Amino acid sequence: MSGPLKKGKDSLIRALRGRLKADLGDLHTAILSCRKCPGGGGGLTGLGTPGARFLLVAGSPGPGALRENPWGEKGKVLVEEIEEAFPGVDLEELYFTLALRCPGVKVSLAALRRCSLYLAEEVHLVGPKTVIAFGRPAAVALRMALGEDLPANPWAGEDVILQGKRFVYNLDVSKLGDREMGEVFRKILRSALHAP
Repeated sequence: MSGPLKKGKDSLIRALRGRLKADLGDLHTAILSCRKCPGGGGGLTGLGTPGARFLLVAGSPGPGALRENPWGEKGKVLVEEIEEAFPGVDLEELYFTLALRCPGVKVSLAALRRCSLYLAEEVHLVGPKTVIAFGRPAAVALRMALGEDLPANPWAGEDVILQGKRFVYNLDVSKLGDREMGEVFRKILRSALHAP
């Protein structure tokens, strides 16, 4: 493809990316102003850009979580693991988000349900090829957000294809140093990084 057709396609792609970025900004504004939790809001948004290949979902904000790093210390551990296992990986391919948005709110089915609509919209807007759920709360929230076609009790490393996306379950960031769990994670990432 060349000439006017290529310019038209490039222009359309830029426009769609701009629209998705604006929609994601609107979602972030809604999360930041949400008052559904007893704590009164101040929820944390996801971090990354539309089109990221991997959407990584933690159950709740970790210690040290901030708007610039919603996963806190868990996010730093994960990024270090990824950089060590896959030198040169483009971190722009990762989008970090949460099942439960508000720091200090206890993980419960009711709390996850309150945030599940945000997660559903985020998965849609980011449009990842692979969604990785870190821990049971993240797996439960994904099922609440996207429906019962996702497993109710997934095992570590289980994956499911739904709506053209690969969902991988129950990886515990705190166990990435564990040889077996670390290898499961590296295998998943290796497979996803080499997918078309």
